[in-house]
Amino acid sequence: MLQLESFDNINEVVEFDPMTGQIQWHPRQANAQVAPRITQGIVSRIDKHVIMLYRLGENLHLRVDNFDVELTQEVQIHLSRGEFNVLNIIKDGKTIFQFEYQAYQPDEIDQWRMYLDPFIEKEHLDFGEFIANVAKDIKQRDRAYR
Repeated sequence: MLQLESFDNINEVVEFDPMTGQIQWHPRQANAQVAPRITQGIVSRIDKHVIMLYRLGENLHLRVDNFDVELTQEVQIHLSRGEFNVLNIIKDGKTIFQFEYQAYQPDEIDQWRMYLDPFIEKEHLDFGEFIANVAKDIKQRDRAYR
C-alpha cells in the first residue's frame, strides 16, 4: 500500500494499492499508524473523479479513476484553461486520455491568502495546474515523491 496525501484536505491521508485500485481514506489524527509514514504521492477528488499523482518504484504515475499512465519522457500533459479546464495526456503525439473539470475559482479568502503570501501560486489551489506543472518539468518530475 502506498500512502498519499490529500490535496483537498490536510487532515486526510489515503492508502492506495496500485495493483488492485483499492483506496482507503483516513483522518490523519485518528490513525497514528498511517499519519507519520512517508507519502508517495498526492490525491484529489475533482467533479466526482479521483485523481492521483504517485510514485511506484522509480516511476511517477498519473491515475484518473481507473485510467493509469506512467509519466515517461514520451508522455506529455497539457492543460487548456477556461471556465472548464481540460487536462490532456499525450503519448507519442496522440491524446490517450482527456479529463475536463470545472476550473477552480479562488474565493475571497483564497484571494486574500494569495495577496498576503506571495509564495501561494495557482498550482496550490488547482490540482490540474499542479499536475501539469510537475509533468512539464523533467527535473521536478524526477524528484517528486522520492
